Amino acid sequence: MNIQKCESCENQFTWREVERTTKAGFGYQPLICKKCGTKHEVTTMTRIIVTLLVPIFIFILNSSNLLPFYIPFYVGLPIILVLFFAVMLSFPYFGKYKADQNRK
Repeated sequence: MNIQKCESCENQFTWREVERTTKAGFGYQPLICKKCGTKHEVTTMTRIIVTLLVPIFIFILNSSNLLPFYIPFYVGLPIILVLFFAVMLSFPYFGKYKADQNRK
């Protein structure tokens, strides 16, 4: 899992460049290559994956009654927050961008 490169000039994006394009899972900005200026947009599949992770976290919190032991809310909530931030911090490694052919 490597951070993506620019599709036009093969310039390697940095973790910080990709991370700045996300708004804590609530929106995405285009990723612009500093070398050639090509605009990259988040792919639909990446958006779907990130969107599905939130219900999975909620299910984990609510499924404590399916486990043989009880997980109180004050324990489950920090676990979900840690998982959420782990996903957001690892986003530059699994998030995929596609060059926007209409704009440069």
